[in-house]
Amino acid sequence: MHLFSCRSQCIIHVRCVRKSDTDDHSCTNAVLTIADLAGAERERKTGNQGARLLESNFINNTSMVFGQCLRSLLEHQKNPKKPIEKHFKNSLLTRHLQDYMEGKKQMTLILTVKAAQEDYMDTSFILRQASPYMKIK
Repeated sequence: MHLFSCRSQCIIHVRCVRKSDTDDHSCTNAVLTIADLAGAERERKTGNQGARLLESNFINNTSMVFGQCLRSLLEHQKNPKKPIEKHFKNSLLTRHLQDYMEGKKQMTLILTVKAAQEDYMDTSFILRQASPYMKIK
């Protein structure tokens, strides 16, 4: 049993600012945001208890809120008259990603899955869950 968790969520912002050679007041600003959401865990499979169980529940809840945000973006894309719901407010992590969750900035979703045969069910579930979001533009 691990004394410390190896699971975490992380947001990294990399900002690049380029000042113009000719105009001191002109600059180009770009931001790359990388968010590692950590995978969901099944309580029965991990046997987590106490603080580890609370941590897993927190991470699973964040993943659920992220999914709600993506669903809202997809529904808005299908019907632009439908407002984007503010699900991002339900999670600290998604609040940091508000501009992405509201479709104001571009986002690329990258999934990391396990290739082992014993993880087939979890991997196929993740891929099925994520497939509709590949249609978001």
